Amino acid sequence: MIGWLPTLLRLVVIGIVLYQVVSVVRALAHARRVRRALIRGDRVTAVRLSRQAVHVKLGRLPPGFPFLLLSLGRILVACDRVGEGIAWLRLADESTGADHRAKPAILIDLGLSLASAGRYEEAESVLARASELYVESAHPDFHGGAIQRWYMRTPKYKRRTANARGYVAMRSERFEDARTWYEAVRAMPGTPRRNDRLANLNNLAAASVQLGDLNGAERYVDEVHELAGENSWSGQDYFLGTRGDLRLAQGRLKEARADLTKVLTLRGPDPRTLLCLAEAAYKEGSSEDAIGYLNRIKTPPAEPEWRRRLADTLESLAELDESAGHAEAAQKRRAEANTLRAEVPHPHEASDDPLLASVRSALAGRRFRGLSTPRSVALGLYLLACLSLGILILGGFDVPPPAVLAEAALLVLLCAASLPLLRWLLGPEAVRANEQLQT
Repeated sequence: MIGWLPTLLRLVVIGIVLYQVVSVVRALAHARRVRRALIRGDRVTAVRLSRQAVHVKLGRLPPGFPFLLLSLGRILVACDRVGEGIAWLRLADESTGADHRAKPAILIDLGLSLASAGRYEEAESVLARASELYVESAHPDFHGGAIQRWYMRTPKYKRRTANARGYVAMRSERFEDARTWYEAVRAMPGTPRRNDRLANLNNLAAASVQLGDLNGAERYVDEVHELAGENSWSGQDYFLGTRGDLRLAQGRLKEARADLTKVLTLRGPDPRTLLCLAEAAYKEGSSEDAIGYLNRIKTPPAEPEWRRRLADTLESLAELDESAGHAEAAQKRRAEANTLRAEVPHPHEASDDPLLASVRSALAGRRFRGLSTPRSVALGLYLLACLSLGILILGGFDVPPPAVLAEAALLVLLCAASLPLLRWLLGPEAVRANEQLQT
């Protein structure tokens, strides 16, 4: 009478497996659409897709929800909506414990974003927390899994945090500190990838140029040439900009303009590159070329150092205008220079975003945590039971009718328990009293 039941059970198990596969494929396809939108410059679509992903999951708050917040924050920062990106990254930070597997990436991205907004003290504070995670991971209350504990003790993670702190030091014009951090990255054990080694050498060269150590910068540039050879590499446009800045400081103006022109070809009309080209042209005596480069700068650079350099160049051109009898043009350039020297306003975090408010309300008083040992054991036993039952059902074993009924009952039980069990194991927990003042 139940001869049809084994076939039905197999179809149900196959349907469950296909549903999981389709869910993974849809997530990968969504991430790919976001990346493609960014690549083609369609920022509106990239942000819209990322916000949709958060909105769709808001009602259930699945285990991967912090990663959606992290992704949306990254996309907003990549689209030059830094203030909004910081707000989402802050929320991701507030809604995850130190032992959550997304915490390292959240802290590093938040620190870098704060630095790009000129909020250097906050950035340093956040990155100091990222550096301390590997210490916290040894604490008994740290519930992160063994893989996360291992990762936060690897040279790779320490290199990421040190590079981030070097970046903050460069942005805040603490060039000696920046070079110290980049030298620490170079001295760390392990074998970083070729592109990572090249990026580190470029960072060391850039810091050395800013410190006026042109011989040291030249040594690092030579090491890049030796390691890279004639092959292109990711980040080569940044290296060409660094080498162009070095050649400019050395007075090798023709070589500087050649490198910086290549950067324009690779990256487009970058304000800092156009400024360096204007400086090189001015030093060569070609004020018309210098003015042409400056006119192509649509948005002034945000960094104080580069704004000062642009202001100085405008002052120099104003002096030429005055000597040529163009008083009105000189006055206009000086006004632009004074504006650039004024303090750069920092982007404000988005506070009137209805989706941000909804997510903050849904997560109020709750936080995603890492898996404690008992919960890891419970999750492992549940997955083992699912796997074993799936093998029994799909294996086509000749079992008596009572065993088939038992398989059906167990399948119903496992399916019914999946959502509440996973919500208990991986969902957000109420924030404990001793965590209220953290983050």
